[in-house]
Amino acid sequence: MIKKLKIKIILIIMAVTVGVFAIMFGVLNSYMNSTINRQTQEFRTFMEQREGDVGVGMQPRPPFAPPLENMQVRIVEDLLRISMMVGVFSGIGLLIFAIFFAKWSVKPVEAALIKQKRFISDAGHELKTPLTIISAESDLNGYDEIKPQIARMQGLLNDLLTLSHLDENPPLIEAEFDLSKALLEATLEFESRAFEAGKEFNVTISENIHIKGNEPKIKQLSAILIDNAIKHSSENGKIEVKLKEHNATAIFSVFNTGEPISEEEKSLIFDRFYRTDTSRTRTTGGHGLGLSIASKIAKEHKTRIEVENIEGGVMFSVEFSK
Repeated sequence: MIKKLKIKIILIIMAVTVGVFAIMFGVLNSYMNSTINRQTQEFRTFMEQREGDVGVGMQPRPPFAPPLENMQVRIVEDLLRISMMVGVFSGIGLLIFAIFFAKWSVKPVEAALIKQKRFISDAGHELKTPLTIISAESDLNGYDEIKPQIARMQGLLNDLLTLSHLDENPPLIEAEFDLSKALLEATLEFESRAFEAGKEFNVTISENIHIKGNEPKIKQLSAILIDNAIKHSSENGKIEVKLKEHNATAIFSVFNTGEPISEEEKSLIFDRFYRTDTSRTRTTGGHGLGLSIASKIAKEHKTRIEVENIEGGVMFSVEFSK
């Protein structure tokens, strides 16, 4: 986010710089034309005077006097040389200024983000202990009615801590692993959930597909997408989980029947805490952080999650390099 903000500021400054240079060159071009016209007129006047003086006994123009065209070329070359030097040094100076200004201008935003991350991390760790105690007390005393809310709060805290950890951009620990086997394991827990919700759950995984990456994080990404599909699929709908090879890539996709996602929402659903008015409500049990975490994991693996409306529903897909 900070890098993008810096780039935007630098681009804005450079765009303004280009505009200023365009005006400067327009003025310079006008000045060059006026200078050439003035020099031409002066030279013509001088030649007319010389020709008049020759008639009254003065010496004619020396044979080595520079022609008019050479004077014009020399004037243009001098002006162009000066303008290029001014342009180059001004451009370098403005670029240096833009870089330093961008760094200075984003410092408050960067400091605020660091404080926000620290607060989320500290608050998450502080709240985990009391929530664990409340959960234990509810189990002992049979307070079954508050267990769903406790589980929801624990899930929210875990997601916040996960995002806080991902925001720190830790080094990604990668190793080659069997993606087919990992995704099959990740889908097992969702079969019973889909059955209980009265939804059709189909899994089509091609065998022996290996990639290099972080296996636990890939499993987490797949679990988030499958969980999202079950929550937001239509009543008595269908979920399809697929993994296939395509050239030198492995494509993992999750389809669910339901309402399409608008083009505007496609760019927003990966934002933290974002919910649509129609489906992403509290009744689904989500809190708007899962897709944000999945997007972060995809970026760590130098890929992205694609969202596509196809006939009868929505498909999320990720393409991994093998």
